This record gives sequence, C-alpha cells and structure tokens, in this order.
Amino acid sequence: DKVPVHYTENKDNTLFSLMYLLNMGTLNNKKLEMAVNYLEYLGTDSLSAEDFKKEMYKIGSSFNVFSSNNMTYITLSGLERNLEASLQLFEHLLTNVKADEEALTEMVEGVLKKREDSKKDKFSILYGGMMDYAKHGENSPAKYILSAEELKNQKGEELTAIVRDLLNFEHRILYYGRMPLNELKNVLKANHYLAAEHKALPDAQKFEFVENKENEVYWTHYDMVQTDIMMFNNNEAYDESIMPLYSMYNEYFGGGMGSILFQEMRESRALAYSVWASFSAPYMPTEPFGFRAFIGTQVDKLPEAVKGMFELINEPPISEKSFENARESVLSKIESERITKSSVLFNYETALRMGYTVDPRKAVYEQAQSMKLQDVLDFHQKYIKDRKYRIMVLGDRNKINFKELEKYGKVKELSLEEVLGY
Repeated sequence: DKVPVHYTENKDNTLFSLMYLLNMGTLNNKKLEMAVNYLEYLGTDSLSAEDFKKEMYKIGSSFNVFSSNNMTYITLSGLERNLEASLQLFEHLLTNVKADEEALTEMVEGVLKKREDSKKDKFSILYGGMMDYAKHGENSPAKYILSAEELKNQKGEELTAIVRDLLNFEHRILYYGRMPLNELKNVLKANHYLAAEHKALPDAQKFEFVENKENEVYWTHYDMVQTDIMMFNNNEAYDESIMPLYSMYNEYFGGGMGSILFQEMRESRALAYSVWASFSAPYMPTEPFGFRAFIGTQVDKLPEAVKGMFELINEPPISEKSFENARESVLSKIESERITKSSVLFNYETALRMGYTVDPRKAVYEQAQSMKLQDVLDFHQKYIKDRKYRIMVLGDRNKINFKELEKYGKVKELSLEEVLGY
C-alpha cells in the first residue's frame, strides 16, 4: 500500500522486467551513481560476488542499475517462472550488500579511465560539457561530480550504506510481465522490503539557466580537421499548448534531409557535412524551452557556415512544398508509431513528470492537419527570430578563424576542465 505499482502485461513471451524507480539522482547525492555502480561488483554477508552471480545465472535472471541527474533505476529481469526466486535473491543483495575495498579500487580506476577517454571524445565534450555550459554557465550539472581525489578516498562502506538505504526512500515499481496483477501484488508484499515509514527525498542541487542577453562565443580545443558548432538559446517558459507548432516547425526547418536547413546548408551551399536544428521541450515543466542549431563544417568554410546559419535561423526560406512534406512526415510518424510493451510504462512516467493528462501526440496530430505555413512562420517570428545565442565551437585552435568568430560576440576559450569538471 505504500509503494505504487505500474503494471503492463507482456503478451509476447515469458520474460519479466521489474524496476524500482526513485525520483532521486546524482543532483540529490553526488555519490549515488558511484554507489549503484558499485553494486555490480559486490556480494552479501552470505554470498560472495561470484556466488551471487552464479545464483542469478541458475535462475535466468540479471539486474541493472543506473543513476542519472534526477532519477535512479534499479531493474531486475529474467524468466517469469522464476520471478519470486529472483526477487528474493535481488532483495537480499540490496539490503545485505557487503563492501569490497579491492573491487572499489578497481571501479575507481575504471571511472578515472572513462574520464580520460571522455576528454578524447568530441561527442562527450560538445553534447555533454559544452551544452551544459551553454545552458547553465560555469556552474553546471555536468561538473557536479566527485573529484578524482574524492573518488580515490571514497570508502566502500559508505557506498554500500547508500545502497542499503535506497528502499527506505519513496519509490515506485514498474512491472512488465505475464503474471496477473493480483498475483504480482502478493509476491511483492511477501518479498519486497518496505520501510515502516519512507524517508522524504533529499533536495536536489539547483542550477540556474543562463539568460541570453547577447551573443557569446565559447570554444574548446580539439585536434580535428573539421569544426563543430552548436548554437544554443534558453527560450521561453515551457507551455504544453505549443507542442503541435514546434513539432511542425522542427520538421519544416531543422529535421531530416528534407528540411529547409539541410537543403540549404548542405545540398545547395555545400557548407556542412552535418546540420540540424531543434526547438525542444525541457526535462521538467518548470524549466524553459531550448533551441539548438548544429553545423559540422570544414574549418575553411567556418565564416560562410556561421553566416549562413544566422541567415537561415533569422529568415528561413518560405516553401509551401517543404511545408506540405513536413506535415506529411509529422502525420505519418504518428500514424505508424505504436507505444507497446514496456514503452507504455515509460511513456506514462513521462506523462506524470510533465503533467500530461492525455497523450500529447493527439493534439499534434489533430492540429497538424489544419495548420498553415503562416502558423509556422508566426511561431518562428515569436520564438526564434533575432534571439541571442551561446555559440559553442569545438575545433583545432591552430585552424579556427577567431577574427571571424569575433563578429558574433565576445570569444572565450574553455578548457576541458571548465566544461567537463575534470
């Protein structure tokens, strides 16, 4: 009675997936990701890590744990006929997990190695650290992490205490399987640990969103032939009612190969090897919309590429044919898309988080059929035209044309430590 259970029947096979979901992530506790990842290295007071894995293998079960900024996912999956045995074994691990300092050292070495690899991965640099910097400035979620020194000094018992405490917090259960709901409830009541009273979730660290008052240019050195440029704007406050408009705008302006942006920048002007733009909803309804425009170009074409992007963002070409193609694409995607299997549960989770009372695709589908090109142009005029941007540039310092970039705003270099936090 204390834990909500969201259930969807599996009609396809005899496997199950059971997830414990907590509205608590690394922004609530920096050590949470490390703690849940540590779980995969460990056993209990009565089963070694190796023995635990053998027992799980015998009954055809496995588990996975993951902690993001805002959520923690603890997933048990396997053969439906062994659900109760799997649950008993897994709950034993969660509530009796035992620290292993040698395993912790190994895990920390893996984390530090992964960080070094991230410094060489342009996707992690641009879409992780630099995008967070564009949204939040120098105090960003990407940098809200344990330092290398903190990682090396971390004690295993503190991490296992965090794991053992997880089910004492408010959480809910997502289940996808064949077992009838009433039978599932009885299995959970008999085997799922329930605290006498759940703890309230700890407050999450808050990060302000940058107000874009002027164009600013930030660059980070990366040894490559091309240059990647991301233009970002923290836009208006979230409003669910404009979803049909921005869905159509995205398809018309910055979506796939038929979009205005792709056709102009890549096909007509040959200024990009990759280009796209998107007006997107935030993770939480209390956060603002964001607009992103990306172009990957040869370094010698940077002046024309940036100039062309600004021209198209502020004055997009008007094409009834492109608009009709965009409408057809939006409608056909919804007509062919089916939310099935465990996706039902995750779509419901999104609805709860965003405050949806009906599937938002319904409004998109209905309004798209009668929408006019002028509606999209009006949307562009209100939300996109003449906005100010943080222009994030990733490329080789010896090849970037900085004088050209200075035309668009004050230019500042960002080190990898400034964007990634390490």
